[in-house]
Amino acid sequence: MIIMKKIISIIIAGFLATVLIYSQNQMDALRFSQTYPGGTARNISMGGAFGSLGADLGGLSVNPAGAGVYRKSEFTFSMGMDKAFTESKFLGNKSEEFNYKFNVSNFGLIGVYNSGQEKGWVSTSFGLTYNRNNNFLIPINIEGVDENSMADYFLDYSYNSEGFMIHPEDLDEYYERLAFDVYVIDTAYFDDIQDVDYFSNVPPGDIQKRNSLDISGRNTEWQFVFGANYSNLFYFGASFSIHSLFYDYQSTHQEIDIYDLSENFNDFTFTLQNETSGSGYSFKIGAIVKPIQPLRIGFSFHSPVFYSLSDKYITSMSSNYITGSADPNGWKNYDYDLVTPSKIVSSIGIQFGKIGLISVDVENINWDRMRFRNGGDGHDYYYENQDISDIYKNATNIRTGGEFRLGPFALRGGYNYYGSAFEKDEENKASDYSAISGGIGFRQESFFVDAGLYQLIHKEKYYIYDYQGVEPADLKMINTRFIATVGLKF
Repeated sequence: MIIMKKIISIIIAGFLATVLIYSQNQMDALRFSQTYPGGTARNISMGGAFGSLGADLGGLSVNPAGAGVYRKSEFTFSMGMDKAFTESKFLGNKSEEFNYKFNVSNFGLIGVYNSGQEKGWVSTSFGLTYNRNNNFLIPINIEGVDENSMADYFLDYSYNSEGFMIHPEDLDEYYERLAFDVYVIDTAYFDDIQDVDYFSNVPPGDIQKRNSLDISGRNTEWQFVFGANYSNLFYFGASFSIHSLFYDYQSTHQEIDIYDLSENFNDFTFTLQNETSGSGYSFKIGAIVKPIQPLRIGFSFHSPVFYSLSDKYITSMSSNYITGSADPNGWKNYDYDLVTPSKIVSSIGIQFGKIGLISVDVENINWDRMRFRNGGDGHDYYYENQDISDIYKNATNIRTGGEFRLGPFALRGGYNYYGSAFEKDEENKASDYSAISGGIGFRQESFFVDAGLYQLIHKEKYYIYDYQGVEPADLKMINTRFIATVGLKF
């Protein structure tokens, strides 16, 4: 029997202030630090392997020295479409989900100033370009039946470290208090709280779980770039970038008594929405050398991105006892900084006259160098940064690409491998990525059109909530990006 509480809230919401400063974790750091080939259709169709090639506004995100390769001024505009597909396997049940997004992938202008000489300083270039380097598009639907319940998580955290019950008024208003207010957890004696135990109204036995995620957002870069060409043998470049990040995470967890184990309990739903937004800055320097005519060797250094970010959180909960919705005024902001790891990119390319070319980029990243800084209330993130150092390692990414030309037409392809960022004793130690790409192009002296397709494949384990005994879901995610580019040379 349910013992009625003094106050019943029809609308129940929790907005997260100091409690959820700890929600910025090592997975957020990795997620916001990762980038993949984007920008122009030619760049993605060749797997982003432009560190030794240049003359592509999308490839300037890899090596700004590519600006020095330009011999004519250029304007480009690119539109894209992303499709995300996720397959989940959880407790013997298989589910699938997908989503689409259209976006502007790139636009930019680079101006070239030729000296009229072929020795010494042949040309200099200045440009401004916008590139979308990552899309946070992840739809997930997970379903399964077992004996574990999120109510046990709420129940466990309703006691302090000494094993004493926490008074309902002092429960975490964003989690356990929500569960208490909608009768997912309860207590039989309210007046003498220390003499009784909390209990769960979710009956023991098999309960159906449904967990869905709807994630969207973007990581974009405005790049101010300078390049120079010395004797058509050495190319130098530097850039300053302004980064913009937006990440929208919406999670819904539902549990249903499908076997009628209880006369009172039927279902409950817990939702969490998190929006992260902010901006940052970084710089890059690079060089390209042509020791012999067919061969190009490139090198670039990417500084960390210094982000200033803000999180907005809200949670809500309902059950068959009480149905309500979250108060939109319950949002709460929390500000903090994130420093991503630096990158070193080494590249090599071979050009076969007018027939085509092949290129390889090798990118080295120390993922354990990511750091949170300057929590809005003075939080120093010592333990979160220690987790980052313990969980992550140095990783190597390899991008390959090629182009075969048939007069004004070109066929392109590429393959990428992204090494796992996790240490060998972590559950996601095999969480590497692979990608295949391809595309076509048509070029005239002053006009070009390109189309490219890039498909990223990734597997990982995901916990619907973090509690002992909960089995992980196995996820397979396939993200497909299509980009079409038009450009003018003048």
